[in-house]
Amino acid sequence: MTDPEFAPGSSHIAHVPVSNPTGAAWTYNAELYLVKDSTKYASSGTIRFTLAASASDTIDFPLTMPAAEGTYKVYIDVYVAGELIAAYQATEDVTVT
Repeated sequence: MTDPEFAPGSSHIAHVPVSNPTGAAWTYNAELYLVKDSTKYASSGTIRFTLAASASDTIDFPLTMPAAEGTYKVYIDVYVAGELIAAYQATEDVTVT
């Protein structure tokens, strides 16, 4: 499968499935961002959401593509009470052309 391609400066929504595998409700803060050459070029900003115990949902992350063309790694960091609990790298990169 080829990486998704987007125009520079175009805006998109990433739909990210999330789940709470614990027996308690939690409020999360998450950020989706694009990185190239160890530099963060675009960010959704912090998205706050709450999941009930054992619940799942899909969270929308708005993102504007960088102006610079290239291929970017996609990351998602998830925090609870200021503690990083998960750091994911997406299985696909994003190409800006």
